Amino acid sequence: MTTSRQKAIGSAAERAVAYALDGRRVGMDGGPVDVIVEGYLDVQVKCVKALPSLAAVIGYLEAIPDRDRLRACVVVTRPGQGRKAIRTITFDLDEFASWHGHAGVDAWPNDGPGPLTLEFLDGTIEILDPPS
Repeated sequence: MTTSRQKAIGSAAERAVAYALDGRRVGMDGGPVDVIVEGYLDVQVKCVKALPSLAAVIGYLEAIPDRDRLRACVVVTRPGQGRKAIRTITFDLDEFASWHGHAGVDAWPNDGPGPLTLEFLDGTIEILDPPS
C-alpha cells in the first residue's frame, strides 16, 4: 500500500526528472508514462530505496507503450537524509540507436572469434583483433 508520504516522494522525483529533461510530468493520466519530452521521449520514473534488478528495469521499459517516442526508465535512489539521490536513465540500445545511431547494426557479433569492426558516428572505422 502506498502512503501519502511515499506518493509525495515519488511525485517530487517525477517533477525533478521532468525539469532535468525539459519535459512535463503527466501524473496518473499517463499510465506507465510519468514524464513526456514532446516528440522525443516517454519516461517512467521509479523512486526506490535499493536499486531494482535489471529484469525489473526491462519490465518498466516494456510497460511503456511503443509510440513515436524513445522509451526510457529513470531510477532515483532514496539514500537517506543529508545524502544526494542518484538518478540513472536506461534505454533499450536498439531503440536508442534508431534515434541517434545506426539502427539494426549488430555491434557484438555472435559468430565466434574474429576481428570486431566499430563504426563511429563521425564516420571513422576501427578494427580490433581478438586477443590470442
